[in-house]
Amino acid sequence: MDIKNLENLLKEEPGFLSSDGKLLKSKIKECALKYDKILIDLLINSKFKELFFEKLQNDIWIFKQKTFIDYIDDKNFLLDSYTKFSNKIGLSVSNKFLSRNDDVVLSFPFKDCVLKGDQSKDDDKSTISNQQSAISNQQSAISNQQSAISNQQSAISNQRG
Repeated sequence: MDIKNLENLLKEEPGFLSSDGKLLKSKIKECALKYDKILIDLLINSKFKELFFEKLQNDIWIFKQKTFIDYIDDKNFLLDSYTKFSNKIGLSVSNKFLSRNDDVVLSFPFKDCVLKGDQSKDDDKSTISNQQSAISNQQSAISNQQSAISNQQSAISNQRG
């Protein structure tokens, strides 16, 4: 089953052709998205049935819309470009555009400091040093408070014992 055979099959439907006899890729894609009866009948009654449909039980077939759309979106189907690349612009993973991928995570790395006042770079040593010493002072104060609490607890337990 090659691309030319599918093109010839789709050319059998006059609604998929432009006035000059060329296949309208956008019209075919639109029909696939709408599960158009004409397109479905054309495909299910052809040798492409096994490729674009999945058999459930008995004689029930399900149209694999995503597979069909990916097939007609391929750059080799209806060569309408002067380049070997797809005529779409965007971000892709594994040759699939992010808009067609459900497994996308957008994460941003965060810096461990904040620009303050008239600081123009995050590597301004004075601001970073001040922040680091303030953090160190806070940690020291917390440590002192924890040891004071520990001393009070031991004094209480000595009074009871």
